[in-house]
Amino acid sequence: MRAFVVFRDRVSYLQQCVTRLLLADLDVVVIDHESTYPPALAWLRAAEEIGPRSLQVVRKPNAHPRDLWTNGT
Repeated sequence: MRAFVVFRDRVSYLQQCVTRLLLADLDVVVIDHESTYPPALAWLRAAEEIGPRSLQVVRKPNAHPRDLWTNGT
């Protein structure tokens, strides 16, 4: 099963959420909406480079979180 997490800048909440989802044996897709907070960007880079195979980061520039449901992506 796959879980999608819509995200922007609030890295402490993202870390907690992703950790729990991975412990529940779910594949996690983090959808980043133009994060600018340096610790969030560092976490996203680390997740892309050395994260577990069950963690994927998708960057959606110039998007609103509801766009996932309105534009068919």
